[in-house]
Amino acid sequence: MKILIYGIKFTAKIISEILTEDHNFKVAGFIGNDLENKKFFNKKIFNNLYFLGSLKNVKNLIKTDPEIIGFILGTSNLSIKEEIYYNLEKLNLHPINAISKKSAVSPNSQIGKGVVVGINSVILAEAEIANNVYIGSNTTIENNVIVSNNSSIGSNCVIGSNVEIGRGVKISSGVKVLSKVIIGKNQFIKSGQVVEKDLPNKTRF
Repeated sequence: MKILIYGIKFTAKIISEILTEDHNFKVAGFIGNDLENKKFFNKKIFNNLYFLGSLKNVKNLIKTDPEIIGFILGTSNLSIKEEIYYNLEKLNLHPINAISKKSAVSPNSQIGKGVVVGINSVILAEAEIANNVYIGSNTTIENNVIVSNNSSIGSNCVIGSNVEIGRGVKISSGVKVLSKVIIGKNQFIKSGQVVEKDLPNKTRF
């Protein structure tokens, strides 16, 4: 099974390293937006992997190499991430997970599709991680946490027990969310903050 990674920056390279550890998958290469395509097409991006084109090229890539059947998103831009996810699904590609073998995920947790978990992170029992979620390195997700679709949690975070994180939330690195807090959809939490009380839904960042 070959995988396309959308994105070329830090997150995409982390995903490439995680998938290299997982012998079930082989990375076909990177894809991105039209501007990246003009600049990087057929150029080496990371670990001898090349930029293969934009979303417009994906159909041809699949025809050329039928082993390409999966994808994962390596972009931190949540405003476009969800749309790209569904566009790639419409092309009959399957969202796969990139979970570092150096992380610990409870067998009693629920993990969706297209989920990334960086190195040395911990996901405890009864956590529910939805689709298209990014969790950085050295982050702890405690018991009974719910993380909704298309959300991102940075590195070195602690998400307390019974926390609910809404759709499209972006939590930067070094954030601590206290137990039982509810974070409404589309919230953006800056690095190093301690979230002690509920936050309402937002229409956008």
